[in-house]
Formats: sequence, structure tokens, C-alpha cells
Amino acid sequence: MPFDRSGPDLTAHALLAWRVWEERLSLSAAVRIRSARAKALKYLEKSQDANGRWIPLWFGNQATLDDENPTYGTSKVLMAMEGPAKKRGMEWLVAAQNRDGGWGGAAGMESSIEETALAVTALAAHSGEISDAIERGTKWLIARIESSEMAASPIGFYFAKLWYFEKQYPLIFTVGALSQVARASRP
Repeated sequence: MPFDRSGPDLTAHALLAWRVWEERLSLSAAVRIRSARAKALKYLEKSQDANGRWIPLWFGNQATLDDENPTYGTSKVLMAMEGPAKKRGMEWLVAAQNRDGGWGGAAGMESSIEETALAVTALAAHSGEISDAIERGTKWLIARIESSEMAASPIGFYFAKLWYFEKQYPLIFTVGALSQVARASRP
């Protein structure tokens, strides 16, 4: 089935989970996780496209070519990625930012709360400082909050392109982004 295969976004989730649990496991389990982590990182390096982005398996954007959402995929992978591939992913994400300060499903697509919040979260988690891209994205999110424009955008599909709106994603993703920016702002 097209939805029953490996995907960069799913692999990133596994890497993040392993990071949390590794210290709490037996030595043999921790060794297996280290081996699996190395394989997962190698998979993510291979699945990164020439532009530096990752295409997620489960989440798309109905306004993009082929319904893909490289902003979602790249943001999720950056939360777990290490090495040179991470740098290329961050460069793509910064270059994909819209003039209005937000992000859409891909470069040049209309900005959404979900994609902007995910991009800000990923960049703030790894930048070490508040960059222009993070600041502009944060301002874009705050403007949406202040204007009460927190409507959900169609961000995902399971299979057969069944688009859905998750009304909690704008709130959840924005709180995550603003929390990450606050952590990155601390000296």
C-alpha cells in the first residue's frame, strides 16, 4: 500500500522517541537503538532531495505540486537530524520562507499557521540564536493570534487524498513554536 512504507517524517518521529527512551533502557536495548539510529540517519540522508528538503509520507498540501508538503517534512526531520544534511535542510527551510514572514507547504505557497509554526520550531531548535527568519516567522504567528485568525488549513491526508483540517493543529503547533523561540531567546 502507498501509505505502508518508510517515510522521512515517520523516521524522524522514531529518532525523537529513541532519544527520549535510550537512557532508560537496558544496555542491550540501548545498543540496538544506537544501531537503529545510525541506520535511520543514513536513511534520512539518502531521502533528502537535491534541494535539501524532505517530503513526508503522510502529510501533504493540496495547493502544491503533487500535493507534497516539503515544509512539513523538512521541519519534522530537522527536529531529529544531525550532520551536514541538517544544514542543507535548514538552508532550504530559510529559503522557502515567504515575504510575509510565514511558510506554506512549499516555497512560494500561501503561508499557513501550521507550516509557519513547524518551520519556526525547527529553526529555533537548532539555530542557537534568533535569526531573521525565526523573528519574521514569529511575528507572522503573533499577528495571526492577535487578529484571531487561527483557522485550520488542510494539512494532511491518509491515502486516496482524503484531505482534512485538524482544528487543534494551529493552536498546538503555535504554542510549540513560541515555546521553542522562548527557549532559544534565553541567554
